[in-house]
Amino acid sequence: MGPADSPVELTAGDFVRCPGDRPHVYESLVGESLVHIVVSVPRVQPGTGATGVARTHGTGPR
Repeated sequence: MGPADSPVELTAGDFVRCPGDRPHVYESLVGESLVHIVVSVPRVQPGTGATGVARTHGTGPR
């Protein structure tokens, strides 16, 4: 699992963190496997030049 140019082999309970802006590979070497993928995306702040970003949560009063 990990970046296509430098994947790592994981066993039960292992964790790996890698940048999301590179091609990734995910392959089970022992048949069917269960994985939990967490994606963290930086919040876009108003006035930073980002366009076309729709808010999907947190639209209520602050």
